[in-house]
Parts: sequence; structure tokens; C-alpha cells
Amino acid sequence: MEHTFFEAPEYPVLDRFKKCAVIFVKQAIGLLVVLLLVRIAEIGFESYALKPKESLIVLIIEGLIYTSIYFLKALPFLFLISLVFFFSNFGETTLKICNFVVFSIFLSFEIVLAKYFFSTKTLLGAEVLTNAPSLIAKLFSVDVYWLAANVAALVLLWFAMHFAKSIEFVDSVYALSIIGVGIILLFFGISALPNDDGTENFKIKVSKSAYVVDKVYSDLFDKEPVVDIYDQNYFD
Repeated sequence: MEHTFFEAPEYPVLDRFKKCAVIFVKQAIGLLVVLLLVRIAEIGFESYALKPKESLIVLIIEGLIYTSIYFLKALPFLFLISLVFFFSNFGETTLKICNFVVFSIFLSFEIVLAKYFFSTKTLLGAEVLTNAPSLIAKLFSVDVYWLAANVAALVLLWFAMHFAKSIEFVDSVYALSIIGVGIILLFFGISALPNDDGTENFKIKVSKSAYVVDKVYSDLFDKEPVVDIYDQNYFD
């Protein structure tokens, strides 16, 4: 059944904004649940293959904490996309499908990078900008296990988003507060990466999508300018 506010354009913009936030955060909770399940499975497989020194429980706990930070930092951007869909006056089902597509891309990004790491034992970073053509074949090579993981994750995501609408404690204050936390994390530059100790522990517990996003951002925006000390204007 369609929610009545989808059929009532007389709602003020602010009121509609709040309602969009409530729907989005409920569905995003479903995304978070599936993302954390994917990370648990990912950490488990990688720990079995790499035999790290740190215990599996510790790796999972730390991995989930940093993955949650990454998720919260991504939330404001995902919300902006959802706002565009919402104010396009789509029905509830169409809005859910649109959000599902965006969430699926977000989730599949983690899965495909985990597949890349599992096959190469290296983290994909800023080289994605310079070696994109050669990396595409490795990232999207057909693998029955990767396909099965994607299908299972997306099916779980659809059902998680479906049942998330029944979460009653999420009101507009709660929803906007959660999105606000993501904005605060972005503003203060809170890292979604654990401390890189140079061991297999870091490679296992770090979110592969958080890692590549961080490295690409650093490569594009955090580069120190190249200074030529012999330039005649250097001392000006």
C-alpha cells in the first residue's frame, strides 16, 4: 500500500524532507545489516586463507567498527541521491527500487573489491585512476563464487529493506541525527581505516571500498604541491 504522503503534494517541503529522511534511514539500516554480514564473511574467508596473528573475533569487531564509520560517512551522499528520487514524486515502490539500485552498487563495490583482494592479496588503491583499463578485467572477471555472493547479498538486501520499513523507533529526529553523525564524521575527517601496521591484520579488517575511496580522495585532493626551489619566485 502506498503511503499517503506520496499522494499529497500539499505537504510543506520541510515536512516532506523529514519523511524522506525517515524512509531512507530505515532502508539504510537494512543496507548496513547486509554490509556487516558481507564483511563478517569476507573477514572469515580472508583469515582462513592468510592466517593472521590476531584472533578472528578481534578482526571482526574492529572490521565492523571501521566499516560502520565508512557507512556513516557515505550516508549523506546516499541521502542526497534518495532526496532527488523522493522529490521526483515517485511512488513508494518506485522509490524503493531506486534506492535498492543505489544501495546495490554500494554493496557490490565492496564485494568486487574483496574478490580482487582475495585473488591478488593486494589492496586496490589510487592506481584505479591510472590503471583502470587493465584492472577492469580482474575486477569483473566471471567467478561463480563472486556471482553467488553478489546474488545472495542483493537478495538479502531487498528483504532487509522490505522489513526495515516496520522499524517503529525511527522518527524524523532519529533519522536526521544519524545523517548528521555522518556529516560530522566527514567534516572532522574521521578516518574509516584502521591503523596500518604493515601486517596482514590491516589488510583483512579494512573495508576494501573504504580503502580505495580514501586513497583515491587523497590522490586527487590531498597531494602536496610540487615546489621547484630553483624557481625565481620561490623566495617571493
